[in-house]
Amino acid sequence: MSMSIMLLLAPQSDTHAAPTLAMAVRSGSDIRIERRPDFIFLDSYGFQVSWGAPYDVIHLDNNYFLHQADQWYRAADYRGPWKRIDENRLPSAIRKHSWLEITEARETEYRKHDRRFWEEKFRKEHEAWLEYENFPGPRPRPDEVIWP
Repeated sequence: MSMSIMLLLAPQSDTHAAPTLAMAVRSGSDIRIERRPDFIFLDSYGFQVSWGAPYDVIHLDNNYFLHQADQWYRAADYRGPWKRIDENRLPSAIRKHSWLEITEARETEYRKHDRRFWEEKFRKEHEAWLEYENFPGPRPRPDEVIWP
């Protein structure tokens, strides 16, 4: 579990007094993703990586893995909750590649098609995802759905 500490200095009425130190401890992560990221599938890597999102996210085996500031986080849903994990706990499909290799592969795959191709692909996927999220009753698992 990641933990961040916030230090606050409160002014004193006596100008010669030492500042008061207050400490607030927060557990977990402050990562918030409101909209499902667009993903590009990297066939030779066996997973999807986000494109154009505020966070770098990998989607693999119904889990999301987020890379930020040389730290890794995992969640069962793109909205979280995100839990920090050690790099050695990543699936081997991710762990065997450096982040630089992954981003270069994503850029290479993106350049194989024009912007219109990707806009249409991402639009169809978002429509399908909204249908999935709004499905009445029990939903099938995401890996059982045939995505566009």
